Amino acid sequence: MFCPHTGGLAAWKSLQPLPLVRALGGAWLDQEAMAAHFAPGPSGPANPSFQLFLLRLIAAGLLDLRVRENDQPIFDVSPAPTEEALRPPEGSPAGPLRLNRFAYLRAQDGGLLLESPLTPHRLWLWHPPLLGLVNNLSAGREVTPADAGEAACLALLRNLGLAEPVAAPEADDSLSFWEF
Repeated sequence: MFCPHTGGLAAWKSLQPLPLVRALGGAWLDQEAMAAHFAPGPSGPANPSFQLFLLRLIAAGLLDLRVRENDQPIFDVSPAPTEEALRPPEGSPAGPLRLNRFAYLRAQDGGLLLESPLTPHRLWLWHPPLLGLVNNLSAGREVTPADAGEAACLALLRNLGLAEPVAAPEADDSLSFWEF
């Protein structure tokens, strides 16, 4: 398996992951299905070998993440961030957030793609209400997520640095001179 960070193959001694790697090439799989392809049996996603392999795939930037609600895609993140990126930050300051000035939004593959040169993660927005959420962020308005999918997206935007508090001071570094 090619790892973009090391420029070589990601090391895994056994052939155990091969069915999972083949399955991932053709479809979106949840953690249960991934664990079943990795090692069929009763342990499922709790299998320590599976968890280690999954963490290695995420760390190497080889997985994408899809968040679904009512069997509909809400958003995709490529490459998949750690699970902590989907959780609201503890002790986050109150008040409105704004879209980071380095973030940009464009149409691609039938959805909207939100990117920034400051993060390796790209976010595809499939759920139409997320456009309103991004619009409110671009204007620095207070955003109240309507459901769990929007809350996860907002937390992800904040944790990846695509959204920041309106009251955040402008950086006094080389980035202050950057513009499109």
